[in-house]
Amino acid sequence: MKNRSTFSLIFWIYSSRSKNNKVPIYARITVDGNRANFSLKRRIPAENWEASRGMMKGTRQESKLVNKYLDQVRSNIYSAYEDLLSEHKMITAQAIKNRYLGKDIFYRSLKDLFEYHNEISKQSLSSRTLKHYKVTQRYLYKFLSAKFSLNDYRLID
Repeated sequence: MKNRSTFSLIFWIYSSRSKNNKVPIYARITVDGNRANFSLKRRIPAENWEASRGMMKGTRQESKLVNKYLDQVRSNIYSAYEDLLSEHKMITAQAIKNRYLGKDIFYRSLKDLFEYHNEISKQSLSSRTLKHYKVTQRYLYKFLSAKFSLNDYRLID
């Protein structure tokens, strides 16, 4: 099964958060209409922003530095997207943002959940009940393998 998704990245200024006539630059990642915004921790004069290009106007040194930084951020975000694709992970705006920021979310799997449950239940359940849980676990794995050709299934919050 192929998973097709739309992905876009824009840079924009947050005009309502102006301080000392400078506005913060934000990045917006959009995947299938869902957005994730975050600040790039840079401020520029609002009149120097070219919204259509998502870059700073001019040829001054400050403009060149900011635009170079935006190019690096763009490249790193696209790399995060490509990494998630190559790892066959779920592509969401939040997942790309977290990968870029180094805050990857670890998605638990069905196998992890069963093993965790069986481990913590060992003491409180009878051996027969635990045996039934393990049989159920084996049947579920067989079902996933036969029906979906999967060894495991990732769970998402």
